Amino acid sequence: IDVINELQIKKILINPKNLFGSIQHYFHFMFGYFLPFIANRNPDCIEYFFCDCGPLNRLLLDTPLYNIRILNPTIEDAYEISYSGYDSPDFPDIDIWNIKSKIFDLYEIDVSLKQDYILLVDRDLPDDFYITQAELTGSANIRRSVPNMQEIYKLLSEFKNTKFVFLEKKSLKEQIELFYHASCVVLQHGAAMANLIWCRPETHIVEIFCGNNYYKNLIDMCELSHIQIHQEHEHAEIEPSLVLNADRKSTRLNSSHIPL
Repeated sequence: IDVINELQIKKILINPKNLFGSIQHYFHFMFGYFLPFIANRNPDCIEYFFCDCGPLNRLLLDTPLYNIRILNPTIEDAYEISYSGYDSPDFPDIDIWNIKSKIFDLYEIDVSLKQDYILLVDRDLPDDFYITQAELTGSANIRRSVPNMQEIYKLLSEFKNTKFVFLEKKSLKEQIELFYHASCVVLQHGAAMANLIWCRPETHIVEIFCGNNYYKNLIDMCELSHIQIHQEHEHAEIEPSLVLNADRKSTRLNSSHIPL
């Protein structure tokens, strides 16, 4: 930032330095590209140019920052810079609370608003981009799914206010608000878990998974409680009562990483 100010640079090209995956996919876009930029950006710069992130370009262009642009191949005289990504299971060098504070200020998130609901996150159809053009193909419900999520919603909503959502077309502000105000989040393992960074401490997370504990450190750093429900394969149905009992158990015990 000192060099940028000293040289009076007015155009900056943000080169990705994500650790894994592709910035065209939500988790690596968020933790490998966008959040490192937010943590380090110089507010006085006139224009920031970002590399093409496919359908996620809309999240860049929807930010309250007036000076974000998607890279034009003919751009000249831009100072190039990159910020090391956080997108690995140990989430290296990330200051969770500083980033949350900056994001909440930027998007004007009302942290005084008190709500109490279960957030049930389902997967929508993928954007055609992820089938035909993406660097790494596969996304949304093609990659993973819970076919009977509607049954789970029906049962949960009988006992508690439940919001059933698809995130694929929501703005970043909408996603932040949904996760921040939820008292319990139920979702399948995957990129949507990047949004757990927006949750309040002690929010109860019910993760449907059949793989690894990729987000364990993020959950611990955010001081969330966590219960996992095993899924036989990435498109297997889940018995709805398991999810209801997991919510009740997490609420009662408020402890971490209790497999059912």
